[in-house]
Amino acid sequence: MGNLLAAISSNIKEIFGDSSQSQNKIFPINENDKLQKLSQRFHLDGKSIIDFHLIFRKIDKQGSGYVTLVNLFEFLKEELTSTLSPYLRRLFILIEKESNDKISFVEWLPAICVYCLYPKERIYSFVFAMIDDDHDQSISKKDMIKFLVQDHNGQKIFPINFIRAIEILEVPRSDKITFDQFKRLQQKIPFLCYPAFRLQETLKAKVTKAILNISNYNLSTILFIIQISPKYDLKLTFQILGDKFWESLYNKIKDQESKEQKQLQADKIKEEIQKKWNQKIENKAKQFDQNFGVKKLNQNLIIPILRQERQPRRRGSDGIVGINVGNLLEIKEDIYKNKKRSGSFLYIKPPYIKDKKPIINSDQEDENNQENMQSEFHIDQVANKKENKNQKSIIQKIRRQSNNNTVASNKDVKQLQKQLTQKKKNQISQKLNPIYKKQPIVPQKKFIL
Repeated sequence: MGNLLAAISSNIKEIFGDSSQSQNKIFPINENDKLQKLSQRFHLDGKSIIDFHLIFRKIDKQGSGYVTLVNLFEFLKEELTSTLSPYLRRLFILIEKESNDKISFVEWLPAICVYCLYPKERIYSFVFAMIDDDHDQSISKKDMIKFLVQDHNGQKIFPINFIRAIEILEVPRSDKITFDQFKRLQQKIPFLCYPAFRLQETLKAKVTKAILNISNYNLSTILFIIQISPKYDLKLTFQILGDKFWESLYNKIKDQESKEQKQLQADKIKEEIQKKWNQKIENKAKQFDQNFGVKKLNQNLIIPILRQERQPRRRGSDGIVGINVGNLLEIKEDIYKNKKRSGSFLYIKPPYIKDKKPIINSDQEDENNQENMQSEFHIDQVANKKENKNQKSIIQKIRRQSNNNTVASNKDVKQLQKQLTQKKKNQISQKLNPIYKKQPIVPQKKFIL
C-alpha cells in the first residue's frame, strides 16, 4: 500500500491521456494520504482504486471531479420517481461531504464500499433509521405511512396498497415499534426493506460491470459464468461476479476486525493484570508504612554484636559471639556428662571451652575455673566410692536403732545418708583443695545474642 502513489502515477497516461491539466483536475493526486487509508480500510490495492476511479469518471460526465445525486440516478438508470429514490437520497445524505449537493471521489468511494458490504442486519437498521425522523429509537404506524405517502413533483412513489397494508398491520403498540419488532414484521411488510436490498444489488452489479469493461476479469471467466448461468442472463453474470468480489472484500475486512478485536482483548487482559500487580504493590507499601514507617525502634533493644576474629584451622569460627565465663560456670555440672540442660543458655563441650576467648580477657581466670570444675568432678567420684562402701553398715546401724520399724527406718536411712554424703564431700574437698570456697558462684549477666 505504501507504493500506491507510484502505481497510480504509472497508469496516469494510459488512463487519462497526456494532458497534465486534465489529470490534476480529475484525479485527486493531492489526497494520496486519504486514499492510502481507504485502501487499508477496505483492503483495496492500487489497481482496484484506479478501477473505482474510472467508474467515478463515467458517473462524472461533465469532468468536474464531483458527482451529484442526479448523476447517481443516471448511473443506476433509475428514475427520480422510482421506489429506489428515497433510499438513494438517504444514502447521499449520509455521505460525509464538504458540499451538500456534490461529492468527490474520496467521499464517494467509502460510501459505495460500505453500503455494498452491508449485511442483512445493517440494511434493516438503515431503513429503520430512515423512517425514524425524530431519532428516538422507535417508530410508529404514522411514521411508516408518512414515509410511504411521499411524492416527487406531485407523483406518488409508492402504490396505495402499501399504505393500506400498514393500516391493517397488527402490532402490540401502534405508537411505538422497536427495532427488534420491526425486523420481525418484515414478513408482513417486506416492501419497506426490499428497495434497500435492490439498491445494494444494483450498485454491486454496476460496479462489477464497469470493472469488467476495464478488463479486470478476462474473457474466459465471463464466458464460463455465462454458460453456467440460467438462460445466459448477462445481468445475473455481473451479479455473480459482483457478489464474489464484494464477498472477498467482506471476508478480508472481517478477518482484520477479528484480529484487531483479539488484540484489543489481549491488551485489556494485560492492562488488568498490570493494574492488579500495581495495586498489590501499593497495598504492600501501605502496610509496610503502617507497621514500620511511623514507629521508632527501641534503642534499649539494640545490643552490639561482639564477634571474634577468624582463628586458623577452626571450623565455623567466623562470627562467633564472645563467651561469658559466668554462664559457663552455671552449667559446669552438665558439661562433663555431655548432655544439654533444658532451658539452658549455652551448651559447650569441654574441649571447646579452652579455644574460645571470654569477654573477660583473662587467661588466668579461665585456667582457675577449669581447675575448679575438674576438682569438683574428682570430689564427686571419691564421695560416691566411700558412699558405696559404707552403705550396708549405715543401713544396719539405723535399723538397730529404730526398733525394727521398717517405715521409720527407711526415712532415717535416707536422712542419715544425705548427712554423711555431704560431710564426706566437705572433708575430701578441704583435703584436696584448701582454697575451695563453699559459697555458690553468682553467675554473671547473660548477653542476648
